[in-house]
Amino acid sequence: MVASWFGVMQEVMKVELLTEENFPILRQWVEKFVDCPIVKECLPHKEKMVEFTRVLLKDFLASR
Repeated sequence: MVASWFGVMQEVMKVELLTEENFPILRQWVEKFVDCPIVKECLPHKEKMVEFTRVLLKDFLASR
């Protein structure tokens, strides 16, 4: 499940966490894991995860 959040966090925070240059093996593993049909079936859609994370981040920042 953590692997699926890397792409979401990268999109929401506009920062690349796992670069091909710095983490080539981990990056490949994450991509293969998220592309697995069985895993895809169990994960929420990426867009829903992105929206959820944006709301969570907005609420967190507003509470500071």
